[in-house]
Amino acid sequence: MSSELLVDVSAGIAVLTLNRPAKQNAFNPAMTEALGAALKRCDSEDAIRVVVITGTPPAFCAGADLSDRVGEVSASIDPPPFRVRKPVIAAVNGHAVGAGLALALQCDLRYMADDAVYALSQVRRGVLADGYAHWTLPRLAGLANAADILLTGRTFDGAEARAMG
Repeated sequence: MSSELLVDVSAGIAVLTLNRPAKQNAFNPAMTEALGAALKRCDSEDAIRVVVITGTPPAFCAGADLSDRVGEVSASIDPPPFRVRKPVIAAVNGHAVGAGLALALQCDLRYMADDAVYALSQVRRGVLADGYAHWTLPRLAGLANAADILLTGRTFDGAEARAMG
């Protein structure tokens, strides 16, 4: 398994920890591939009953790592968490921006730190949010809240996220 993703399976619980703390756990191709492989394993192994995705402090995930333009950096995890046939919980222990927030939105449950910053900021760069955010966010937070977040790219905190659902 990749050092970019720590996998701990114990007592039926798989904890998948994004592990690039120097880059605030921003996705690179290796992390994306490792997370997909771990989710496939979690889906297929009967001994695993629940999956928790979290990040090594200081962040949950700062999105895609754009500093290394070699290869394609993508938040397209295969399979996405919502395709796993077991509950997938996002333990969002710090900032989740762009693809990081999109990952949390793909999970069945989200527990978000009140003091962290959240955003789908891709629109500030002239592109649409990725990682199924355009599909998951309206279903979780309603159309008006989703439009506000997706079209402005503004930040919000855990208390506001909870208020939006």
